[in-house]
Amino acid sequence: MKIFIILSALMFCAFVRADIPAYAPMRDWVEKSCTANTVTKDERVFIGHGSVSDYATILRYHKGINLRGIIDGTPYKGTTVTILVMRPDGANLKSGGFFRQVKPSESPDFEVKPLDLIWIYTDVPIF
Repeated sequence: MKIFIILSALMFCAFVRADIPAYAPMRDWVEKSCTANTVTKDERVFIGHGSVSDYATILRYHKGINLRGIIDGTPYKGTTVTILVMRPDGANLKSGGFFRQVKPSESPDFEVKPLDLIWIYTDVPIF
């Protein structure tokens, strides 16, 4: 009986293991949530909310776009959030080059690029 319980627990842990989300499915979710968006495909910056999939938008990339402006343009302005930036080229498969908590008074020095996926977490992500 003990072996059955241990094996069941191990199988459950393997099944629900936390992992860094993948760029493609997260981007697909944002695109499906924003079907009326008219931004040219190669100028898009994808924004999503990570704790509850209730917020998604697609912004037009422009020179000077930054994370502070993006955060302030969401319902999460004025709150401490955790930002995950992912890139389609997989330059950094772990986090696309940016993963950290951002307070309302901070303006992170990170260059946003076209096709970036910016995932906003209001809770601490588990991965």
